[in-house]
Amino acid sequence: MDRRGFVLDALLLGAGLPFFARAAFSKCPLCAGAVVSASDLADDLSRPSRNLDLWSRAADCLATADEGGPVCTRCWYVFRSGNWSRSSERADDFHVPLGAAVATFPVPERHRSDGRLIYRQILLGADGKGGAVEEIAFWARGSVRYRAAIRRHAEVHGMRLEIEAHPREPGQIHIVAEFDPRPQRTSAD
Repeated sequence: MDRRGFVLDALLLGAGLPFFARAAFSKCPLCAGAVVSASDLADDLSRPSRNLDLWSRAADCLATADEGGPVCTRCWYVFRSGNWSRSSERADDFHVPLGAAVATFPVPERHRSDGRLIYRQILLGADGKGGAVEEIAFWARGSVRYRAAIRRHAEVHGMRLEIEAHPREPGQIHIVAEFDPRPQRTSAD
């Protein structure tokens, strides 16, 4: 790439326009794997999704890249909005291991019958070294005891926790627990 092209891509990347800056990544800054456009790839339906941020496999869509973007063909993180992200149904499926808050989040044994368990990791910054925001989301049967356990876990680990009851299925709850190490802003900031 010529110097002008590199500088232009760097400016676009800094301005939050990573779509135009995809040529700036020939190698992944996380693992040194090859970076290509997600739209150039197809999902291998015979294997688990490599990144649910790209290929969600939701019942209402085909197994095609949802939004696209530059993606590493080794660690499978996709670059969007100035950060690298990956989602998976397996906690051990990440290049940078999940932190304890999300990796040890209490999951009921019967969660699989209620839908998918989704882990998500966002590595902040173009180099992925700005910290990690991590999340776990799933449906479960929510007893009072289980709700107390996950609230306790979230409090101990400084997590944001959302629990939403299903409007037509009593006892079903949707759980989203997020760990974000960045300082939280208040309305006064």
